[in-house]
Amino acid sequence: MNLVLVDGQPHFRGEPGKQPVLTVIPGTNKIIGYSLIDARHLRIANIPAADSAGTYNVNIQTHVPCDGPVTNLPSRVRSNTDRE
Repeated sequence: MNLVLVDGQPHFRGEPGKQPVLTVIPGTNKIIGYSLIDARHLRIANIPAADSAGTYNVNIQTHVPCDGPVTNLPSRVRSNTDRE
């Protein structure tokens, strides 16, 4: 299964110092692993385990515009700790 984060605009850069940083917030600030597909798509490699089921905020730090300062792009993700 692949989980891909899609951005409506090309905010994701691959150059050193310009790569996005994805973290689960609040409180934990655990980093989400990913691989860059292109400027609009990230393939999520791993999401840190949630302490409990619920909805968590994901903060995406990236440069907007590409040569601009770091900008936060908030997002949300739903966690379900039930296993099948």
